[in-house]
Amino acid sequence: MSIQEPLSEMECWRVRDVLENYFNALDAKDFPRLMSCFADDGSSVDHAGTQFEQSTQSAPAIVRELQDRVAKFKFSNHTTSNIAVSKVSGGAESITFAVAHLHVGEEIIVRGIRYNDYLEKRNAGWVIVRRRHIPLWQSSCAAIPVVPAWKS
Repeated sequence: MSIQEPLSEMECWRVRDVLENYFNALDAKDFPRLMSCFADDGSSVDHAGTQFEQSTQSAPAIVRELQDRVAKFKFSNHTTSNIAVSKVSGGAESITFAVAHLHVGEEIIVRGIRYNDYLEKRNAGWVIVRRRHIPLWQSSCAAIPVVPAWKS
């Protein structure tokens, strides 16, 4: 996937809004809102290129899978590093680099992720039709209790 022709500024912001909304809904565990980010007939390949690669078809199945995963996290925080969006025949493609902080048990996992998405503008607006989730790197550290900064 390579970025070609840019969308109009307004449409680019609408696509970016879907991508940011996805991260916020995932971290807030707001599954109805997460569902709204995907086309009903959407598909997702998670952990692409690893031994854990998994394909999921349909928005309800994608959200169920994500719901099962985030249930294992005490907390998560997905932060967008950068997004590039381009116009393609029938829709838009985006490449998103993000960092996920995942609180699992007594550990914080920090993971760099690339998302390759194909989106289309449908009745309710832009939605993710095809997603490819590619983990790039990962590290971890011990989780410690939250203490106000002025007490550290």
